[in-house]
This record gives sequence, structure tokens and C-alpha cells, in this order.
Amino acid sequence: MAVTDEAPEASGQEASSTQRAFVRPKRPDRPDLPKLKTDIDVLQAQINDHKARIEEIGKTLSDRRGNRQGGGEQQKLKARLNDLVGQFKRELGKKQAAKADLEAATKARDNMRTHMKESKSKLQYATPEQLDQQIARLEAKQAHSSLTPREEQRVIADITKLKASRVTIAQYHSEIEKLQNEDDEREQLFSQMKAHDAKLTELKADQDTVRAQLDDVRQTEQDSSADVPGMLRERDTCRDAVRSIYEDIKAMRADFNVRMDTFREEDTAWKQQMDEHRKEQAEVRQKEYEERQAARKAQYAESAGDPYWKEIACCDQLLAYLGKYAPAAEEAAASAVSQSVEAPEGMKVLKKKGTEEELDSWFGGLGGAKGGKAKGGKKGRAGSAGGAKPKDARINFSPEIYQGFSKVKVEVPLSSSKVPAIIAVLNERKSYYLEKQKEAKANGEVAVEEEEPAPAQPAANGHTAQPEMNGFSADDFGPALGASSAPKLLPTSSAVAMALTYREGGDNVLVALSVAG
Repeated sequence: MAVTDEAPEASGQEASSTQRAFVRPKRPDRPDLPKLKTDIDVLQAQINDHKARIEEIGKTLSDRRGNRQGGGEQQKLKARLNDLVGQFKRELGKKQAAKADLEAATKARDNMRTHMKESKSKLQYATPEQLDQQIARLEAKQAHSSLTPREEQRVIADITKLKASRVTIAQYHSEIEKLQNEDDEREQLFSQMKAHDAKLTELKADQDTVRAQLDDVRQTEQDSSADVPGMLRERDTCRDAVRSIYEDIKAMRADFNVRMDTFREEDTAWKQQMDEHRKEQAEVRQKEYEERQAARKAQYAESAGDPYWKEIACCDQLLAYLGKYAPAAEEAAASAVSQSVEAPEGMKVLKKKGTEEELDSWFGGLGGAKGGKAKGGKKGRAGSAGGAKPKDARINFSPEIYQGFSKVKVEVPLSSSKVPAIIAVLNERKSYYLEKQKEAKANGEVAVEEEEPAPAQPAANGHTAQPEMNGFSADDFGPALGASSAPKLLPTSSAVAMALTYREGGDNVLVALSVAG
């Protein structure tokens, strides 16, 4: 990475602790491809000029030879030779066609012979006359001889089989006639092949004769033009120049490719250098983020509550809520809860007058207690906790209540008759969490801070993910967090605070506050 050499030093120590200023290196220059194309176009124009001159010289020489040879014997011999070559090609094509027909006929004849041999091996009699004689003998035997039934059946079967073989014998004789025709056709093709061979031999001899005559004429004719050698030398010079220019173009392209490869390597190194710089910046930002997280966790450790305080508070809230569904056992359960409750460190038990409507506003989704006080007062509270309910009524809970039972792993009582048993189970679960809390405190553990994500990033749907509030997530209070029925969280940037209210022996209310300055 390119950095400045002038880095400040503090107290003679290495300057590694002081971030040195990054000097952005210059990106390598790409080779000029348009200039290369322009230079090649100039050389290509020179090549075109030389080629035009070569073509002009060739045309001049051809015209002179044509003028010298026009109407002469050499032109006649060339025409005669071309005609003979054409005749030879046509005759050769006819011979090849006849040869193909001959091969096909030979193959068909061989196949027919094979089939005839197979058919003949299956026939007992080769001619229809022999077959008729045998049938007549068998019929006479059947008519004039005394045969057993089995022998008579055998004779009848033989006669039937012999009569059926008449068709096979007829086909066999038909194939014999076809084979004879194939042989005649092959003889004709052989004759054609011989005729074509004779014609080709004759044409070949005529070609050799004309070629010999043409060579003699060329040897006897002399070039009458005096400047032909000079034109030939100029043509050769132009050809050499074209080859030289082509080599120059190849060299220019090779040099450009080398410079392009060098540019790619340098550009790749430049990109890697910039990537390393960006990576270092990202590492610095990550380190700063981790330091902030460590400081945040340290601050949380100082202000965190006791372990399992959420579970204990949830048990207390559920006990307080279920108390109105078990009037007979309410006093005993409330007394047991009040005797076993221990205020966590940093919290204290306060007395506060409250109503069941407040609990309903927290858990039942009833929308607050002020309306209840204004209309019913104590009478309404007595009606909610009194004997107006059926003895075994079905209980409907809000989603938050189901979430609370799931959190402490206790069965949800769906009828009022099950409430006393569930209250006992909740007391046991609370005792269990209190024991776990004592063990954790003895081991020096504190409440575990739930993972706080990095600065909010846009989610897949384009919205920003909901952050945790005061150490609680939305999962702690169910899907209705933020509704009127959810516990109110006290937002603050410099403190962790939460108000928990539950019924404890009448109007006893535990308010747990944990504040970090």
C-alpha cells in the first residue's frame, strides 16, 4: 500500500499507533488502442497500393501474352485439352455409376442365392410334378388300403402338408427366374464397364498427346517484350514490401499485447492495493464497533439485574392474574406468594392500590383500569372476583397470557376448575427459578444481555428491523407488543428501566426498577 513516508512519531515510539495518511496511487494508463488501429490503417493502405501495382503488372503481362498468342496454335491446343478433360470426367462418372449398379446387382444376386438355398433345403420335392405324384400315391393309399385310424390321420396330414408346399415350390421357381434375370443384368453392366474403360483409355491417350504438343509450342515461343524482366523485378519488390509491412503490423500488435498484459498486471495490483486499503478501513471500523460493544456490555453488566428475574416476574404476573379465577384458594396462594417473594437486588417491595382491571389491561387486552374505577369501583372488582362466575367456566386468554405460560413451561388452564392446580405448579416453578437465581448469584453470574445487532440494516422487504427495547425483545411479550394491553416499557438512552405490577396478597404491588446512571 502506498503511504507517505513522513509519519509523525510520538515520544520516540513507533508510529504504528498513529494512522498514517493514505495517498491514493495513480491508476496505470491503458495502452492507446485507437492509435494502434490508426497506425495499422496507414500500413494497410501501403499494402493495398503495392497489391494494386502487382495486379496491374500481372494484367499487363497477361495482355501481352494474349496479344502474342491470340488465335495461335497454343490457344487451340488449350481448348482441345480442356475439351478432352471434360469428356474424361463425364466418362469417368458414367463408369462409376455403372460400377455402383454392378455392385448392387451382385449383392442382390448373392442375397437371392442364399435365400434360395434356404428354401430348397426345406422342400422335399423340387418340381410341382413330383409333388403331384406323391399326393396321388398318398390319396390312392388312403382310398384302396385298409389303414388304422392313426395311419389314416397321418396320411391325411401328409397330403395337407404337401398341398400347402405348392406355394413354396412356386416361389422357389419364381426366384430361379429372377436370379436368371439378375445374371443377365450383371452381364450387361459388365459390358458397359468394359466400354467405359476403353473410352477412358482412349481419352487419356488423347490428353497425353495434346499436352505433349502444348509443351512443344511453349518451348518454341519466345517473349518478345523487352521490359518484361523489369516488370517482373518490380512485382517481386512489391511482394517483398507487402511481406515486410505485414511483419511490421504483427510486431506492432505483439508489442501492444505485451503492453496490455503489463497494464492488466499493474491495474490488478492497483485494485488489490485499493482493496487492501478498504479492508484496513473496514477492520478499523469493526474494531471501533467491537470496542463500543465491549463498553456497552460492561455498562450493561454494571446495571443488569439478577439472573432469571424475567421468569420470576412472569410467574408472579400469572399467579396474580389466575387469582381471580380461584376465589377459594386465592388467599392461600397469595399468602404463599407473599411469603416466598424476595425482592431482587436493586429492587424493593412497595404497596400500591391497584385493581384487577389494571391486570386485565396488562394481560387480558381490556384496555385500562380507569374506566372500570369510574363506573364500577369496588363493586366491579368484587363482581370480577366473586361468585358470579360459573363453577367450572371456560377461560379465554389473550395471546400474551399464552406467551407467559410458554415462557415458564406450564400448562394453560382452559377451565376454572384447573386453576388451583396450575397455581400450585406456578408456585413450584417460581421456587425453582428462585433456587436457580441463588445458584447463579453464588457463581457470580448476572442477567445475560440479549444480543444487540449492529446498526440497523434494511431488511429484505426494505424496512428497518425493530430493535430491542431496554433489553427486551418483542418475543418476550408476544405478537401484540406495543398494543394497549402490553406492559409499558420506559424508553431511555442512558438507563435500563421497567415497571412490573402484579397482585401480591390483596393490594401489595411489587415495582422493580433498575437504573444505571
